[in-house]
Amino acid sequence: MIARLSHDIIRNVLQPDLSGSGTLQKSEDDTVEYKKSFSFDDKIMKTCAAFANCRGGYIVFGIEDQTRSILGLDHAKSKRFDEYDLADATARLNSRFTPTIRIGKTLCSVGNHDLGVIYVYESNSKPVIATSSGSGVIREGDVFYSYGARRERIKYAELDGIIRHRVEEQMEILASQVQFIAKRGPSNIAQFDLTTGDGTGHALRQFAIDEETLSELKVVKEGSLSDEGAPALRLVADVTTIRSEVITQENYDIDKERVVDMFLDQLPVDDPRLFLTAICKHEVTYSPMYYFAHLAGFSMSDLQEFIRNVEKPRQYTVEQLLKRLDRESGSVERLPTPISSSSMKATFLEQLQMKDEIEVSNLNFNEVMESIMSLKPDEIDKEYTFGIARSLYRQSSGMGSSYRTGARKVICHLDRALYPLQD
Repeated sequence: MIARLSHDIIRNVLQPDLSGSGTLQKSEDDTVEYKKSFSFDDKIMKTCAAFANCRGGYIVFGIEDQTRSILGLDHAKSKRFDEYDLADATARLNSRFTPTIRIGKTLCSVGNHDLGVIYVYESNSKPVIATSSGSGVIREGDVFYSYGARRERIKYAELDGIIRHRVEEQMEILASQVQFIAKRGPSNIAQFDLTTGDGTGHALRQFAIDEETLSELKVVKEGSLSDEGAPALRLVADVTTIRSEVITQENYDIDKERVVDMFLDQLPVDDPRLFLTAICKHEVTYSPMYYFAHLAGFSMSDLQEFIRNVEKPRQYTVEQLLKRLDRESGSVERLPTPISSSSMKATFLEQLQMKDEIEVSNLNFNEVMESIMSLKPDEIDKEYTFGIARSLYRQSSGMGSSYRTGARKVICHLDRALYPLQD
């Protein structure tokens, strides 16, 4: 099941206005763009790049963008969209941008109208950059970003946030690798470069695989066979198939940002267990768990047992998640964090309780964060408070890892407050 391109989620995005005006409820924003008719030109590719550099998004064909009127695609255009080769679209994107932009498409109906939907996946290797110029819409070196309903060239703050986040992720991966080597001993480790085919190791000395064979290489355990005729490397040992874990669809699509999005959007999921499994494989330990456990019908002990039995998790993450659950088990009345004596924090807490508009910035980030953490369960309005939490999370992307963790703690506070589990 593809995590975001599901008909359940699309139906949530394409809700008709209840007044019967023939329009959609949802306006264009940083994840949704409407088009009257189907095309796959430079403007659409620009939107794809902007969505990939943010958190993904939908391009819906058959909707008037200004009025949100449901026009639909006529029979010929609907057939053209349905038959449009996704491989060709991906190839065109890859000829203009790097790294690869992943997309999916589906044809759906709202009332009697056919609508074409393209979903753009959030890139795992931001920023996505234009490698060639086109009709003036795209220039070589362009990086596009989604600002509300606009797709524009990225500004400094967002680019700086992407670069900082990328560096932090690389450092986390490096730390994890160092920990892995230290635990097993350098003499027991061999390195293998999947891009060149070169490898070295204390015990193996050196090995290399030619470039043509590398692209077709399959690693098999002793006693098992590769596809007939396919080159295979026979390893006489227990093999942990790290690559296959990454590319299985349920784990590849449910990344840590998707978990946060699905919780903040409060969207239904086909199998909440897949999200809980993915959480155990991520490198972050502050992820919303209770919502997905609630959807799965779990008690607290069920959730703890499920986490203990996830296959091939990130062990450190599992240990920290279980510590969190053990610490958080018990009465929800202990949830609110006492707010420190600050007039600014007290003001924000009052605004949150009154549902007043709050503009999150670098200057008030900590105060807003601590104020939300002080809310009692009956003071949390999903639509309003989740909107503030999302603003905090977006703002944290350019502010360093401690702020990102703080925003995640806010989300976890809301998760636990609204979806407590029975012991």
